[in-house]
Amino acid sequence: MGGAEFRILRLSDPPLKIAHKTDATMTLDGKLDEAFWVNAESIVVGKGSGSSTGGYYMQWNHPTNTYNDQSMATVKFMHNGTDLYIGVQSNDKSVCKWSPGWEADGLFLWMTNKDEYLPAPDRRMEIKNMYFNPTIGAGSVFEVNHNVPTGAADGKSFEPVGTVTHTELGGPDAGYSLEVLVKTDLFGYAVGDTVRLGVVIWDLDYADAVAFSADSSDYAPNWWGIQWADRTFEKYYLFRNVHLSGRTSDVEDNSQPFNFNLSQNYPNPFNPITTICYELPYESHVTLKIYNTLGQELATLVNGVETAGKHEIRWDASNKPSGVYFYKLVVSSAEPLTAGSYTSVKKMLLMR
Repeated sequence: MGGAEFRILRLSDPPLKIAHKTDATMTLDGKLDEAFWVNAESIVVGKGSGSSTGGYYMQWNHPTNTYNDQSMATVKFMHNGTDLYIGVQSNDKSVCKWSPGWEADGLFLWMTNKDEYLPAPDRRMEIKNMYFNPTIGAGSVFEVNHNVPTGAADGKSFEPVGTVTHTELGGPDAGYSLEVLVKTDLFGYAVGDTVRLGVVIWDLDYADAVAFSADSSDYAPNWWGIQWADRTFEKYYLFRNVHLSGRTSDVEDNSQPFNFNLSQNYPNPFNPITTICYELPYESHVTLKIYNTLGQELATLVNGVETAGKHEIRWDASNKPSGVYFYKLVVSSAEPLTAGSYTSVKKMLLMR
């Protein structure tokens, strides 16, 4: 393989997304036309997106040729019970298979069993909804490897007007969309758990059997978490996390918070008692501590696992002098080795 190549690794992407609860059943047709998708949490996977972990591009022959169709794919998450719904909407202008090899546009999902944090290469679980069939106009092909339980996943694609797959003769495509259903209970997960997975969006451009040229065809996977789920190959081996929340995405539903939050204490200024409130979107390990202006720790108000929801605690500063104090909230997942953290510090004034 000659020519130029680049690999991007960010590690500043969001480590966790919330799959909100819905009671609606997804019609598996790739269209993402159910109402619940409107408020679904999402990531955007593609070169230049801050919410994807990394990407790879290889210009196979001509080093001056550039990655022209830098597609972006929005990946959304919802769930109904333990059924995880994953939707993908891509603006790809060249939807095709990489004719010299197995690769194709679409979603390559790495799945894990609950409590299996670092599966060996021979235990990797692959769920693929990709454009493997090179026939002009063909939709995606859904495949899983032998490690995925029977009946544990399914998927479909939708090609809008303007997209004719596997050919460049009709001009630029109008993108595609995908839906994937994963029955997470068959991997050991339950509602309230955090599912560890990796999302790879393959972007192959101008690579059908007629258009392929080593001087112009583009080969550019981008991913959230991991590309190959191979601890012997990838230096940064990190699954990402989708939490099966017990709350809906309805914006009118305020029963549980959607994000971590530390509020300003009240009253402020105070004398000598004040209340500190914070919010957790899912069960987490929490520490809440008080510091003086020298950074010395004065009190630990919380240190332990707390449930999702809104919490408040009072601090009594009866034995402290007037002045400025700080309170610091540190949150980490209650589930071992699951990424996801939040830290916030706020200032308060004790005035006697």
